[in-house]
Amino acid sequence: ETSKHLLGIAFDLSTNPPENYKFVLGGLLLFSGQPEEAESAVEGCPEFESAYVVRCLAQSLQGKREQARRTYASLKEKQPCFDFDYYFKSKGIVAESTLATYEEAVSGLGL
Repeated sequence: ETSKHLLGIAFDLSTNPPENYKFVLGGLLLFSGQPEEAESAVEGCPEFESAYVVRCLAQSLQGKREQARRTYASLKEKQPCFDFDYYFKSKGIVAESTLATYEEAVSGLGL
């Protein structure tokens, strides 16, 4: 809750459109065990790589495998070199619980 509150303050202070940061809220929700809310949070988000990743992983964690695979296909269409292994390393994901959630969601895609 504290993170969501602080994120709200950051959104309020930012001069960028809030839609540009919906993927941040989505990631926060995803790794807080709220994949349904995470998927909803990135609706209407610009087509940023991270928004696709959050949507895809949230769908996977909800057991929406086919939908997640379609999201992944859209991501690969826009970012042909995208790689889940590189992505988590580039984002500096080190917290064990976050990494475990990430790995669970990626494995749920069955790629």
